[in-house]
Amino acid sequence: MNFKIFWLILLAYSMGSINPATLVTYIALKKDIRDFGDRNPGSTNVFLNVNKASGMIVFLLDAAKGFLPIWLAERAGFSGENLAIIGTFVIVGHDFPVFHKFKGGTGVASIIGGLFFLALYKTIILFSFIFSLIFALSIFKRKFSSNYSPLEVGEAIGFILMLYLVFVNKDYVLRSYMLFSTSVVVLRRFDKVLGIFKNVFRRRHSNA
Repeated sequence: MNFKIFWLILLAYSMGSINPATLVTYIALKKDIRDFGDRNPGSTNVFLNVNKASGMIVFLLDAAKGFLPIWLAERAGFSGENLAIIGTFVIVGHDFPVFHKFKGGTGVASIIGGLFFLALYKTIILFSFIFSLIFALSIFKRKFSSNYSPLEVGEAIGFILMLYLVFVNKDYVLRSYMLFSTSVVVLRRFDKVLGIFKNVFRRRHSNA
């Protein structure tokens, strides 16, 4: 194995394992975010249970984690599927962090960070759609489930759209990155995503 890519993979995993949600929450409240809400150490939980500013800071830091290793890899001369592999190890680190007993967050924000590097304009469109959806759900208070907030529903739908990109995108690098990284998220948080859509189906069925 090329030792340069080995060190980049190790760097990507290590960066992914650093969890901004736990750090920001401790600075803000001197408490552990894993004691709040759904106990998921991610930006959504911080946004809902700490404050909006802290949630946005965590989101930006998580996105930066996804962006920087891919950027460094390209600067080091790597391209193609190597970028996808290095980017995916950020998500592996975020979801299964060595610094937190392999119990991490979801990784959607970090995936978005990687997408900002690999497909800037498509990511802006995707991010704008997710933001608009969350905003609309918040304004009109359309509750798909009493157990989930508009932010959580928007995040889940955004993740489904990311999965869609795996099948429709012709860019091999982008498709590989989406396939690898979303597979990690599915492994980590499939129960939550499935739960949201089961509740949506039950609600519609009960109203029929």
